[in-house]
Amino acid sequence: MIDPQTNEHYDENEQEEASSFYDIKEKASMNLSQLLEDLQAFEQAVREENIPAIYQLYNGRLNDELKKSSNENHEIDQLLMRKIHDRFLQEFPFMKHTETISPTMSYYQIGTYFHERATIGIDASLPEIFVLPQIDEEWENYATQQTHDFDKKINELEAKVITAKTEIERLEEAIKEINQQITDLDDTKGFLNRKKIDEEIQALEQKKQALENEKLGWLPYIEEPEKIQKQKQTLLHEEKADQLRAAIVEKEQRQIKKYFGDMEGFRQSIHRFLMSYLGSENPEIVEEGGDE
Repeated sequence: MIDPQTNEHYDENEQEEASSFYDIKEKASMNLSQLLEDLQAFEQAVREENIPAIYQLYNGRLNDELKKSSNENHEIDQLLMRKIHDRFLQEFPFMKHTETISPTMSYYQIGTYFHERATIGIDASLPEIFVLPQIDEEWENYATQQTHDFDKKINELEAKVITAKTEIERLEEAIKEINQQITDLDDTKGFLNRKKIDEEIQALEQKKQALENEKLGWLPYIEEPEKIQKQKQTLLHEEKADQLRAAIVEKEQRQIKKYFGDMEGFRQSIHRFLMSYLGSENPEIVEEGGDE
């Protein structure tokens, strides 16, 4: 005999399962439709070389597997790099391509000048245009007049060579006096004052060790003249390299002034270029440190 209540319970379960399966099927169908729609939109964007649409889809909705398969041999990377490279040189014809780092990364310099070097990087995957970190630091130091006083360092080194002998003699005399004090204290040590004398001797030993360490710092100026000369040569080489860097940075800053007016003009020009490249009609100027 069939229980009506049991049948009713089974009917409810079947309805829930059917409803759940229908929801899953609908969701799967919607997902597949969206994937197909995204793929078709991406194919059209690539075919038409619609750069804003490519970035919007590739860095946004496009499925990871579709991204991987469509860019298996860097086809998309190369397209994006070629397009931004061409537009960049069209907008800034004085820029010079210097090095290809990867399918989506290239370096450029501002104009032509003595001791040319890369200063600007383009990352086509984002896209982003930026001053290379080391160059940016040198430009910042130049702007704030942060320089290294190598003459002062060399003079200090030579002064230490001259005064080393006198300093060592002074330290040796001080160490000799402490040794005598320790000997005198040790001679007065007895059963009743042993602890007090040991504490005084320990304090003197610590003072003596500090003087000996100081003496060790002065000894190379007397015993290792070749080492000191090498330090001096290193400072001279660093001074020459620093002067060359300063001259290069000064020339680069002149190039920026020539083509952009100043650093702020440079940043704004790069930002406007990117916004125009990505199809923004009303680009806003971002402050330094923001996304360019």
